[in-house]
Amino acid sequence: MVNLSASTAQHIIEGFIHENRVKDKGRSAPNKIFNASDERYIVRKIKANPKLSAPKLATKVQHELAKSCSAKTVRRLLRAHNFNGRVPRKKPLLSKRHQQSRLAFAKEHVCKKSEFWNTVVPYSDESKFIERIMDKSMYLTILKNNLLQSAEKLFQFYQGNDPKHKSGLVQSWLIWHCPHLMSPPAQSPDMNVIENLWALIQTFGNTKDDLKKALLEEWQLITPDITQKLIDSMPTRLQALVEAQRYHTKH
Repeated sequence: MVNLSASTAQHIIEGFIHENRVKDKGRSAPNKIFNASDERYIVRKIKANPKLSAPKLATKVQHELAKSCSAKTVRRLLRAHNFNGRVPRKKPLLSKRHQQSRLAFAKEHVCKKSEFWNTVVPYSDESKFIERIMDKSMYLTILKNNLLQSAEKLFQFYQGNDPKHKSGLVQSWLIWHCPHLMSPPAQSPDMNVIENLWALIQTFGNTKDDLKKALLEEWQLITPDITQKLIDSMPTRLQALVEAQRYHTKH
């Protein structure tokens, strides 16, 4: 008649007999484990290493903050700060041609020290806000407006393998204005340190303006020390690629 199970009806009857109530008792909010300082600590840890798992982060919290918590608690806190778990990206499939070009690239540059990589114009993965789909013409405009200024003191330009980068329009301009051009082998994010910078950026926001504001704030947190360490890692990356005999590395 009332569309309730027998156990639910019995629970209501007992509540009325013993406590003179028919409504369920409200549930008190759970005790908060972390204070604001603890939360900032956890967020800093996940920003520094986005691949850190919740169980490992919970262990760090227990050791360094002396607070007992579960991986579930850590996940809940990270979600509250707009960090959502993701399955690690699979490594690109390497064909025989990819493997050969990776090994050739490594052997060509493995003996070059950090001083050389400091003369390389930062990678051409665009970090500007574009209001429409990027095409070869827009990419060329970005190069004209920015590359020559950057290249006044630097001599190598490291450009990815995106089709718009390889278009005849862009290549013709580069021949005349940037003769010292380098490109990483295809399917090789481990040879492109800009990938590590993108991994540090957490994107969130409900609107385009929110997203833009969040990206700018996150980008400002990337210090010269972080980028210098990535540049200094290039000799190590190349040596790892030689030792891996053209296969994937840990980078």
